Amino acid sequence: MKVQREVVWITFIRLVAFSCTFYILFVDISGSIATNDSMKGISRKMINPDNHYTQSYILTFVQSIVQNNIASITTPTAQQPLNDSIVQMLYLDVIDPSDLTQLKLYQNGCREFMDSDHIYQPLYSSLLLHHVFDHQTWHQINLTSSWIILDCSYQGRTLGDTTAYKAHILDQSMKNLTTIFIQTMMMNRPQKEWFVSCGTATISNMDLSLLSWNGESLTSSQIATYNVMAAAEFPFENIPFEHVILLNPDSDTGAWDAIMTRTGEKVSICGSTGTYRYSPRTQGRFDYFVWQLPSNPVEYFGIIQWVNIVCSIDSWAWIRYRVSQHFLRIPDVYSEIRADLVVRDCSPILIYGEFAYDAVIRSELQFLSSHKLHLQVHPAVIMSIYYGCYMFHDKINAALIFCQSALSLWLYENYMLNTILANGEMDSWAFYENLEAS
Repeated sequence: MKVQREVVWITFIRLVAFSCTFYILFVDISGSIATNDSMKGISRKMINPDNHYTQSYILTFVQSIVQNNIASITTPTAQQPLNDSIVQMLYLDVIDPSDLTQLKLYQNGCREFMDSDHIYQPLYSSLLLHHVFDHQTWHQINLTSSWIILDCSYQGRTLGDTTAYKAHILDQSMKNLTTIFIQTMMMNRPQKEWFVSCGTATISNMDLSLLSWNGESLTSSQIATYNVMAAAEFPFENIPFEHVILLNPDSDTGAWDAIMTRTGEKVSICGSTGTYRYSPRTQGRFDYFVWQLPSNPVEYFGIIQWVNIVCSIDSWAWIRYRVSQHFLRIPDVYSEIRADLVVRDCSPILIYGEFAYDAVIRSELQFLSSHKLHLQVHPAVIMSIYYGCYMFHDKINAALIFCQSALSLWLYENYMLNTILANGEMDSWAFYENLEAS
């Protein structure tokens, strides 16, 4: 019986080793395929869970309205604006940073000044909002008699992003809350053979009487609807926005196909972020994006979630790619340099997902765990190490704090390099040329 158990155990161990060996082969091949795909230029759909802007104070503010507890928030007295064209801006912020539940609507700005605050000043907000809402028949919003509220916790503001404007319009009866988000993007106008920067505004109105508090979160029985406005050449030209109809509001292509309501012109609207060399068609690693328009209105005024299409292209590698796929084998120098690459730049690659495909990361971890240990061990051990590193790499990096400060600064600087300065107000967000990127 003992001999039989040993035979069964040895057979099991060999089967596990056999399976792990084939999986290691699969990981290596898939990594090589991903590398070749990036050479010839590919794109893939993804929703990056880190790529969003949140805010929290407005949720507490609306909750207090729903619970008839608005007295807990210091509100200003209604004032007649000095000029009918100037909107009344209010800034929702905490009274004491140590107590996030005590909020106040400030009239002169948020408690702490940020570099992006100039786009939320009354003069520019008035110009921007009048360009969006004036002479439109789809709404009954009176900008002069309403409160324009900025949530000072909005991440676009705290990061210094002057390309993504978000505000809330509340009538002074506190019955309707309209959320407006404006992002600088790009517009393709095939009929005019014109590819130009643009501003895109998505606007959703929420009936506060349909909101309820379930003890944990706000819920609404209303289905969110969106009106979309766009302005070509924005932000370099401050011109009125035009109403557009989205043909694919739930786009998974990184672009919205739309029709200009006034002229019937078909256009395509998308944002871009990332880097390229010489031109986006030569070498590049960048995203095309739009953002989600959820059916839940509470979700929209609480978070802006982008949907990205990741594109990678290296037109200079096509000769090596074509030859290696057919009649002549070209040595894969990638395997020779990848150890140094991963050891030297592993943190940016693993954390900033825009620079690497999952298959490439899996291949690197498998290579490191098997080659760097210099151990002759069972393949299952190698696979366990690989699996642990791959599944928990975020926690491992957080625990080791490996160059965390320098990495955070590097990521932020590269992120903000997508900003193209315009005329001192809102700026444009687009991919940019970087000759130093690997």
